[in-house]
Amino acid sequence: MKKTIHFIGNADLDPVCLCDRPEGLNEGITFVRTMLDLLDEFPEMTFIRGESTLSCNRK
Repeated sequence: MKKTIHFIGNADLDPVCLCDRPEGLNEGITFVRTMLDLLDEFPEMTFIRGESTLSCNRK
């Protein structure tokens, strides 16, 4: 009997408030580009992303 294993990619970026704005923005853009490249390369891939919306006051 052939068995099938399913993998579902998932990611949760660290809250941007833990880094400065340019660094957080760069992390988000790099992450999205990587996921889009993977989805192009593997059309059968499923990917989910979930995180809470956080608001931080930085001084």
